[in-house]
Amino acid sequence: MKNIENAWAVNESLLQSYRSTFIASQSFLLVVGSILLNDDIKPCWLLGFVSISALVMIWIVWFRVVVSRARAVDYYKFQLVTEVAAHPDFCKSEEAYISNKDAREKMNVAAGKRNWRLTRKKVDLFLPVLFSIIWGTLIYAKYYA
Repeated sequence: MKNIENAWAVNESLLQSYRSTFIASQSFLLVVGSILLNDDIKPCWLLGFVSISALVMIWIVWFRVVVSRARAVDYYKFQLVTEVAAHPDFCKSEEAYISNKDAREKMNVAAGKRNWRLTRKKVDLFLPVLFSIIWGTLIYAKYYA
């Protein structure tokens, strides 16, 4: 039981750290992008490059890393707060829980829990979408307005 508590704490800490890192990096890049909106700054393609890099960071790195880490947190949390750990048919490893949708759903149903709770939707889905919209707006303002 102590190993599960430790694993939960470590993964929760990593999740919060990753979220903070990605939010801070996007905030920094948005400042750079806002500066690049100035028509006097050359080359003009630089904002496009920074925007595409930021969007790749959001959807290829941030979203995938944070969602996977949140699933790892749930894997250990659900074992602590329910009796699913004692059932032999559920996920035997963190990796199986993260990557195998059917096994994850089976464990979630047995635990009576979901991965996409309201707070996670706000922080792990809404923020990346919002940052993406802001990047799209910057691109539109620079090249089409």
